[in-house]
Amino acid sequence: LVHQYPIGARHELLSYAIVATQTCDEDLLHLIATHHGSARPFANAVEESDAAHSFRVKEFDTVYPTSRQEIATWNAELPDLFWRMVRKYGWWGSAYREAVFRLADHAQSRAEHDGIISALQVLEAMVCSGQGLNDLKRGMYKYPQTLVNVRMDKKIDILALPEVQRAVALAEGRLGSSGRVLLRASGTEPLTRVMVEGREHALVDELAHEIARKVELAARNAIAEVAA
Repeated sequence: LVHQYPIGARHELLSYAIVATQTCDEDLLHLIATHHGSARPFANAVEESDAAHSFRVKEFDTVYPTSRQEIATWNAELPDLFWRMVRKYGWWGSAYREAVFRLADHAQSRAEHDGIISALQVLEAMVCSGQGLNDLKRGMYKYPQTLVNVRMDKKIDILALPEVQRAVALAEGRLGSSGRVLLRASGTEPLTRVMVEGREHALVDELAHEIARKVELAARNAIAEVAA
C-alpha cells in the first residue's frame, strides 16, 4: 500500500496503527507491532520522507489518513502495551507468543500466502472458537501445490503482459473451482514466483511449469523491446 518508505521505517508499525482503528484486542495489536522485533518496547526514530499520503485499506474498506511514521504517537502507546503483555504472560510467555506468531508468518510466506493476514486469521479462529490448531484443522484436505521460481533480469510488471494474462486465464479455466494460480514478485530476490494449487497433482505441476515458461519468454521479449 505504501511505497518509498524512509530508511529504518517499519511497515508492521503502520499495520499496528491501522488495525488499532478497528479493534482494542491488545494481544493482537502487540503481536502485529512486535513480529519483526521492533516495539519491544520502543519504535526506532526515523527521518520522515515526502512520500507520506493517505491511502485506502481495502480489507477494512476505509481510508487511513497518512502513511507517515508517527513515532512520537506510537512511542506513547507501545511501551505500556509491551509491559502489559509481559505482566499478563510473563517474560517467557510473552516471548513464546511472539515466536509462534513469527514462525507462523514465515511458514505461510514460504507457501506463497500473505503470511501476516493468514496468521492473524488463524489466531482469530483459535480465539473465537476456543479450540487448538489440531482441533481446527481436522477435516481439512490439503491440495497439492507446485511452486516454480523464474529468475528476472530486470524488474517487470509480469501481470501486465498479455501473454502471461492469457496463460493464467487458461490455467484457471482448467482448474475450475478446485484450484488457484498465484503470481508474485519475490521481495528479496530477482524472481517471479509461480504457484499453482489444485486437486490433481499432475495437472497442477503441468500448469505451473507452463505458466513459468510463458513468464520467462514474455519477460525476455519485454526486455528486448525496451532495449531496442
